[in-house]
Amino acid sequence: MLKMLPSIKGDGVRFNADWLTKITSVVCPMTNKTSDEVIFNMSLTEVFYYFVQMARKTDTNNLIKRLNSDEINEAIYIRTMELGKQYY
Repeated sequence: MLKMLPSIKGDGVRFNADWLTKITSVVCPMTNKTSDEVIFNMSLTEVFYYFVQMARKTDTNNLIKRLNSDEINEAIYIRTMELGKQYY
């Protein structure tokens, strides 16, 4: 996961402590893993899966939902056309 996080440039490469703190504070209790295990051994995909699960559990307005394939394809198409216009 650490390789995929946004870094802060400066004296060498450092990682944003806020990102790491937030991510590990959510994922560690859900997985019973240490912060080192989460940061160094889990993939970013796996970490964000747990992050989304936590968001779904705490979503009192039911705003987080899974889209069906048609909705995803439509959103991708719309965004592609926006980008095409922007760079054309």
